[in-house]
Amino acid sequence: MNELDEHNVHEHVHVETRHCLVSTTPTGNTPTLRFPGFEDEWELKKIGDIAIKINSGKTPLGGETVYTEKGVLFIRSQNIIDNKLSYENSTYIPKEINDTMKNSVVLPKDILLNITGASLGRSCVVPEDFTTGNVNQHVCIVRLNENNDPNFIQPFFASENGQNFFTSLQTGSGREGLTFESIKRT
Repeated sequence: MNELDEHNVHEHVHVETRHCLVSTTPTGNTPTLRFPGFEDEWELKKIGDIAIKINSGKTPLGGETVYTEKGVLFIRSQNIIDNKLSYENSTYIPKEINDTMKNSVVLPKDILLNITGASLGRSCVVPEDFTTGNVNQHVCIVRLNENNDPNFIQPFFASENGQNFFTSLQTGSGREGLTFESIKRT
């Protein structure tokens, strides 16, 4: 086989590994890296099409004066670090205050996304064994519908492309920030 024929054969070859199928001839929305059972073209969807909730919280009336040493975990932007929910320097609010903030209650498998300040774009998936929590206004809850896995979506948020995308969506002249509408268009 001459060099040109060998090149053509390699260009159209599919390599099956133990975990995935690699195709060197992607077509349409079909990626080159395929996992067993995924044979159709990929559908491109916006977060707004697959999320059932995109919302942030608020600081409770009274601010830091209502924080307690025990109670309901109150998640702030500093708790979202390196794609994980960090419990270091945790703050808590009383259950009674949490009950008045039902729209920002955090559930397992929610994606938490920092939407303001220097940590804009940091995100994590809430662990499945998480019990209860709430977020302040600097953290957005992205809750996906049951057909979408947050552990598949969140790595895009954390990727260089995702971070660049969030940077391009910032609004405000004095302080960086993302709006819920811009997140839905992601």
